[in-house]
Amino acid sequence: MPDEVEIFRNGIRRFRTGGLAVAVLPLVLGITLLLIGDRAIAVQMIILSVILLFLVLWAINCAEDVVSKLQARRSGRP
Repeated sequence: MPDEVEIFRNGIRRFRTGGLAVAVLPLVLGITLLLIGDRAIAVQMIILSVILLFLVLWAINCAEDVVSKLQARRSGRP
């Protein structure tokens, strides 16, 4: 049976990939709308993308910190 730390790490990798993909979509849409000329909605989309990127990266950082603490506790045991 695989180690639970590796299961958590795989989940974090999947969350990182999916979260960044979801956070970049409004950025692409915002840049496209900006090029077309619809500035009001484009700025909203770009701001939304920045907020989503921050939240995804913050959640990944917290999750990796928890997993590293879990791994440190496990390696300290005999």
